[in-house]
Amino acid sequence: MPWKEATHIATNFNMPKLSLTMTEGTIGMWLKMEGDLVAQGESIVEVETDKVTMILESPVAGRIHKIFAKTGSVVKVGEPLCIISGEGESLSDEQEARVTSTPVEADPISTECIKTEPRGSDEQKSDEQKEERKKFILSPSARRLAKEKKLDHSELEKIFRDSNRRITAEDLSEWLERRPKMTPLAAKIAEELGISSDSLPNTKGQRITARQIELLSQELASTQIDRPVSVSTGYKTEAGRQRLTVIRRMIGERMLRSKSTAPHVTLSREIDVEDLIQLIEKMNGDWAIKGIKFSLTHFCVLASARALELNLNANSSLEGEELVTWKEINIGLAVATDRGLMVPVIKQANLLTVMEISKESAELTQKARNAKLTLDQLQGGTFTVSNLGMYGVDSFTPVINPPEAAILGVSRIVQKPVVLDGQVAIRRMMYLSLSFDHRIIDGAEAAKLLADIAMVLERPYSLLQ
Repeated sequence: MPWKEATHIATNFNMPKLSLTMTEGTIGMWLKMEGDLVAQGESIVEVETDKVTMILESPVAGRIHKIFAKTGSVVKVGEPLCIISGEGESLSDEQEARVTSTPVEADPISTECIKTEPRGSDEQKSDEQKEERKKFILSPSARRLAKEKKLDHSELEKIFRDSNRRITAEDLSEWLERRPKMTPLAAKIAEELGISSDSLPNTKGQRITARQIELLSQELASTQIDRPVSVSTGYKTEAGRQRLTVIRRMIGERMLRSKSTAPHVTLSREIDVEDLIQLIEKMNGDWAIKGIKFSLTHFCVLASARALELNLNANSSLEGEELVTWKEINIGLAVATDRGLMVPVIKQANLLTVMEISKESAELTQKARNAKLTLDQLQGGTFTVSNLGMYGVDSFTPVINPPEAAILGVSRIVQKPVVLDGQVAIRRMMYLSLSFDHRIIDGAEAAKLLADIAMVLERPYSLLQ
């Protein structure tokens, strides 16, 4: 892509929100350096989060004026990554003030390996302190290499403290060659889980990913011998213990924030899905030769989108003291993966056919389970559908996915005797559960939305028009 000289004012490029649970991201690698020219849409930096690894593109054409977030540093959502300016442009006072007021994570080695000792004689130090200094001393060249490689001082101390000699740059270089390579996010998770480099597998030059670290932590936990515990009333003994994974902890924090911030109310309604299931079975038979498969979830997504057209207040979000109603109706699809819950988004679902929703849903679900979702596929949801029917759940209370206003829970299908046109008939029935934020939606509005979804599902042929 050719670079064109920019005429814009200096632009702060901030850490975007790359997934629903993201609060911070780890800088994997800068693809552009300070002073480099960039075109709008050109790749400039790799960012890792709890769920995705993304290459971020420049929002404008210009020159990388200053980089604030170093490789391996953790940056909160909304904090600056770099400044992009026009050719020959200088920063305004307002821009300088905005940048300098934002904290930037320091190089972890800078305050450790290069710090100076206070003046004083060895007699003023304890024997223990003098012994500690003997055990771990970096030569000046080793200090420079450690800073260049952004090595953590505490990790180096654990590795070399028993050497009883000064550590040289050659010592560090040999250790770096032997040390397993990890992505920045994998290194962060390994540190949090207390996994040493000695426990890591030999990947023959390939970088160890965050997913591999999580699997390793589970293996280590499963091989631990049960610790003896004090048995009091209840007579229970631990079968094992393991630390929460980063993703599980983030999901828990997000769910707690949703429940404690948004006043949840849930309405439930039993609906007759006999005609819908017969239609799905017929369509699957007709399209099986082309490998296309329709499911109840696809119709629930489309029914929700069509019902939201008649209930736009439920297609809203609360931002401070303002209620924002969204023009697009984008339906999030809750997908259970081995890494945790993910919610890819089907954009403008109300404008799609059930065939298009089926294809897009299959693609997004596959990508979610393979951790291949892009930023665009995770953002922009205005309503969510969560189906637990395949697990035999009769009814449940789904938790709202903030900042959305509501979520639809879909339960299992059960054959029941019902009265139909004055006659008892066996029909397939199902419960829908609608959780909504009572700050945004009143009870009557939520009841109408649920009724409209139910009406469309009970008359499924209207969804084919």
